Amino acid sequence: MVIGVLRLSFHLHGVRSLKEKRRVLNQLRDRVRSRFNVSWSQVDDLDEHQHATIGIAAVSGDRRYLDGQLNKVVELIEAAYLAELVDRQMELIDW
Repeated sequence: MVIGVLRLSFHLHGVRSLKEKRRVLNQLRDRVRSRFNVSWSQVDDLDEHQHATIGIAAVSGDRRYLDGQLNKVVELIEAAYLAELVDRQMELIDW
């Protein structure tokens, strides 16, 4: 079993309230979850309007497949142009 973890940090241009931030993050989450079977949670920058840090996790039996899927998740997020991805960390853990 392999556990894949992504930590993505975003800058949200033009967002002036936590309500607007939540709207943008919900749009991203819905797009990702409609295509990929992953778990998603905001893990940092909870009270900052223009910054967000998201944790995404997935489990698979195939390390190479999981690596490809998580990279596709990042590509989908970047292609949405809803937020600027400023940092990306990925870890694959063999369990």
